[in-house]
Amino acid sequence: MAENKDGSAYFHVPISYIKVSPPRKVSEEQREAAGERFRKMWEEKKGVNYDE
Repeated sequence: MAENKDGSAYFHVPISYIKVSPPRKVSEEQREAAGERFRKMWEEKKGVNYDE
């Protein structure tokens, strides 16, 4: 980090810290199927009793 005379800051960030990924393009059927899988997984997880 370097502070400039005007009060702004300049940072050096390693390139490996930066990740750019565009939004995934999925069809409506794929989106609904993924939502159903998530709901099923969530219901199964809620059924597990962690106190035992």
